[in-house]
Amino acid sequence: MAREDSATERLRRAREHRATWPEPFPGFSGDLVVLMNGERTEGMVRVMPDGEVEVDAAEGEARQWATDQLRSEVMHLRAGPSPFSAEAEYGEAEGEHPLGRLIVATGDRFSSTYRIEGDRFREVSRTMGDTKFSIVTVLGAENAEGKHLPSVYTVTYWEAGTGRLSKVETFQAEFARVGGYDLPASRIQVVSQDGGALVRRMLLSNHVLSAI
Repeated sequence: MAREDSATERLRRAREHRATWPEPFPGFSGDLVVLMNGERTEGMVRVMPDGEVEVDAAEGEARQWATDQLRSEVMHLRAGPSPFSAEAEYGEAEGEHPLGRLIVATGDRFSSTYRIEGDRFREVSRTMGDTKFSIVTVLGAENAEGKHLPSVYTVTYWEAGTGRLSKVETFQAEFARVGGYDLPASRIQVVSQDGGALVRRMLLSNHVLSAI
């Protein structure tokens, strides 16, 4: 009988299978369009080699949202060691869960748990302060190196103490291949919470890699 992979091994392989930018990352610039609240905001974006994001656009909600979204995207795409525990154990017996068997990080101060299908993360859950959140990847694709890029995913937030649902965000992400880098090209966010839903979109074009 074949030896079962340990939870730690499965977590390591899933992290290695994530698409990240190869080093050294040169940074890039591009044209920006944000569609929000029935208005169109145009500008430019610069992402520095250290990951710092600069958005040159009119001051306001659209500029701040674009900055926050790009910072999140850059954080996930930059190469480097994970700040979360590398050790894990199975949290349940092998079964037929559609997202994969539960894996629980050990010694992780964010109470991180995972579900992994094959070598792909399908669900990542953490608790940070008073908020618990869970990211479920619905659809993804492999880049030129065979690494995984999530394309459709949801982020659900609860109050950690009460379990009360706070909001749900749904994202659709697209990327542009420039040189050896998968750069953000389109990002749609649908936020559902009390009072209705809000839809925003960010478009990046004319990407130019900076000189190394």
